[in-house]
Amino acid sequence: MEIVKVKGQKWDILDKLSDDVYKVQRKKKIGILKKFDSKSDAFSNFLENYKRLKIASVRMGKVFAIDKKQKIVIFEFLDGEIVFDTLLKHDLDDLYFGEIFEQEWLARYEKITLNLYPDNWMLVNKKLYYLPFIYYDGVDEEKTFEKYYIRFWFFTKDFIKYAKEKGIDVDTSRLKQEYELNKEMVLVSIKHHII
Repeated sequence: MEIVKVKGQKWDILDKLSDDVYKVQRKKKIGILKKFDSKSDAFSNFLENYKRLKIASVRMGKVFAIDKKQKIVIFEFLDGEIVFDTLLKHDLDDLYFGEIFEQEWLARYEKITLNLYPDNWMLVNKKLYYLPFIYYDGVDEEKTFEKYYIRFWFFTKDFIKYAKEKGIDVDTSRLKQEYELNKEMVLVSIKHHII
């Protein structure tokens, strides 16, 4: 088995996921190792983004190791299902809406905006985790979860269109009447909205 050394610790490489991303293991910890291009600003951008998201208390995978010399980060491997993939099969449990409203509120309090499309979030042990380690400065009042993104967290025409743009064929027989969907979204917003 191939081994990589990061900050003096040996990690076994379990799988190569792409040119610069590997699934690794050390003792019982399983992680994702990402090598950053030494000629770009991607590594320093990642460190800044991670710090800001952590300050905002956005739930992400833990970072196990940061090697500034090699420009390597090892972060926690999350074993769960992407929200988008769940929505392709069935509607989300109500508790996840409480989670996404809370995560957006935490980000807004820190005056940042998260990417709230469902393919950027993973369900792990009844908790939502943010995957991309990116954010946008400021808060766009027109693109809040409640006003915009919620339509992509229900099985709506917007979700179906989004899936088709990704090249995924969707069984539209689950699609409810627009009135019924709008009512569900309003009730979810009222229940989980954080002031």
